[in-house]
Amino acid sequence: MNTFRSDLRPLLFDGAPWYASLKAGHADTFGLWRVTKSPEEAYWAHLLSLAASFAQRHGLLEPYRIRIAGIPLQALTHSSAQREHRASTDQLWDVTNELIVAAYLERLLGWTYLQHEPQGRASHRGEWEFRTPSGRVVFVEVKSLHESEEVPRGVYSRGVQRDRIHAVLKGAYQQLPNDDRATLVVLVGRGELPRISHGILYGDIFQSLFGQMQVRFPVGVDVEEARVRVTPSFRDMFVQRAKHRRLGVIAGLALGGLELPLARFYAIHNPYAHENCRLPASDFADIHQFVVDAAGAAAQVNGLSLEDAWARIDAWEAPASATGTAVPNLVIGGPSQDVADRIEDRSGPPPEGK
Repeated sequence: MNTFRSDLRPLLFDGAPWYASLKAGHADTFGLWRVTKSPEEAYWAHLLSLAASFAQRHGLLEPYRIRIAGIPLQALTHSSAQREHRASTDQLWDVTNELIVAAYLERLLGWTYLQHEPQGRASHRGEWEFRTPSGRVVFVEVKSLHESEEVPRGVYSRGVQRDRIHAVLKGAYQQLPNDDRATLVVLVGRGELPRISHGILYGDIFQSLFGQMQVRFPVGVDVEEARVRVTPSFRDMFVQRAKHRRLGVIAGLALGGLELPLARFYAIHNPYAHENCRLPASDFADIHQFVVDAAGAAAQVNGLSLEDAWARIDAWEAPASATGTAVPNLVIGGPSQDVADRIEDRSGPPPEGK
């Protein structure tokens, strides 16, 4: 049994001034007690123990304990969360999500940890620096996606939250370097924003990058004979030839589960990124990913199931005994000519240093 299968949450939380007094019977802090102390078998307890295990292994417990202890109790109460239309433990997850992402990179993808808070662009710093199986050094930025705990009532259709994701990505982009390192931005959340229940192309993150998915067909022809296409709109794109080209790969990590974590980790390669910022598909072996090959053909390559992904993390310290889903070593190239034609008219050459 791996160390993170034991409850290691106290390693992260018992230095906080509010931790010892948390009790199940206090309604305003029940959510905080449940996440940090509840004895129930729940996915979040395993994820937070995984985070503590990674921090302990790499000598990072103290800085993270200090950050968690610095979060005031008032910011973690249910009443404050209701007033601000967010989840009560958002600030706690903002900190621990960084460690969870690092543990997934190390234990699911087989990346090698290099350093914490590497130097980014100008005076900015990122969360992590890793070396991938292909030998690339990667600058990793982690951002949390916040959503309200309140469940909407009645009949409604949830639209793509493009503006919210754009705002988070813009903040992350300021950190990214433009040197010989590849770049990865991971968006983490426990709500709907990072989920891909119908595939990467229909998720909020993909549609925020390339435009909302649309069904297209010619007008005035027999519907049964018409060629129907489902494609991104390529309007209001976050990435293209003229902007955000330091963004090599965007990943989503949708946290969830029941007794055990069933967290979906997936990657979206940016075909417009500078060559030095990109990563080969082989570095994301065994997770779902959207790739564009050198010929401009785009596809979703599927990886391990949610259960198998957690099983790999669970057995990480044991000798590898199983081979995962084979992922072709595609060279991430530019978009197809059809996509390029759509964008060329309004993009032009990229500004220097973008």
